[in-house]
Amino acid sequence: MATEIKNAAIIVSPRIGDVIFCTPAIHILKCNLNSGKIYAIALSEASAKVFENNPDVDSVYVCPDKKAISEISGKIDFVVDFHNNKDTQKYVKSIKKPCYTSPRGIRGVHQSGTATNFVCDIFSDTPEKYDLTYRLFPLPSHTERVKNLLKARGATFDDSQILIGCHMGTYNFARRSLMFWKRKKLSKKAWPFENFAILGKMLFEYNRRIRLVLTGTKGEKKLVKYFAGHEQNIIDVIGETSVLELRSIMEHVKAFVTPDTGPLHVASSTAVPIIYLCCFATNPVHTGPYPLKSWHNVIRKETMTNISPKEVFDAIVSSVFASK
Repeated sequence: MATEIKNAAIIVSPRIGDVIFCTPAIHILKCNLNSGKIYAIALSEASAKVFENNPDVDSVYVCPDKKAISEISGKIDFVVDFHNNKDTQKYVKSIKKPCYTSPRGIRGVHQSGTATNFVCDIFSDTPEKYDLTYRLFPLPSHTERVKNLLKARGATFDDSQILIGCHMGTYNFARRSLMFWKRKKLSKKAWPFENFAILGKMLFEYNRRIRLVLTGTKGEKKLVKYFAGHEQNIIDVIGETSVLELRSIMEHVKAFVTPDTGPLHVASSTAVPIIYLCCFATNPVHTGPYPLKSWHNVIRKETMTNISPKEVFDAIVSSVFASK
């Protein structure tokens, strides 16, 4: 690509995880624009929050209207469509600038790797010279609010407690929570909620200092009911944290248990041990923890119901207590 191109618009998914996947690629794009600017078009308020404080992104537009699209178009030289679906293509057509469109999933390559390779190909660059970890930028204010929130829910931040993070929901559950409560239909990517309660009981019996920190969206608040009788062992922050505040929570937990959902990728931006639960419908090579580290535990079975609480319990104990 010629160096005279200065500014770019990027179009990203409504899903938090999909946007986090793209943050290393966006950094590479920024590095190759010299002094150019990046204008992000996010398809949800939640995904826009991923870019808060991100030095690679100069402005963020959430589902911009025609007037905003015209404003963006007048500022940029080209568009990068990271997801290549009907929703992103609608904006590409409206902007009417040259567009670089990412390929869809590539067999054997993580989605984040697909994005970085795609951007590098635009500039005849190589990904090896960049840090390819996810880029999230919490401020001290996020860190302070999280500490105060956890403290208000009973966290002590001393040796009297061992905090284990648990995210029970998934993107589809959060988006369709009302439908779930009416029909009791569980997403195929969700671990049975009763199993989290069984896991909690096993952990409490193993070590009375353990407290489960429950995370999630407001639509998942009712999931706390599964821990009836063990409320004293729960620190419930469901629906009370932003993306960057969730990133700060990872600094306080000793491990994080999650299915295939956005918080998995938030956790992957840190050094917290992850216990990632997935079924055969999900390929961890494409959407699992990235880059895969020795402290990432992937438990994958044909269905989520095939994953037993004992397997998850053993993975937590191995991650948190094995070296003690």
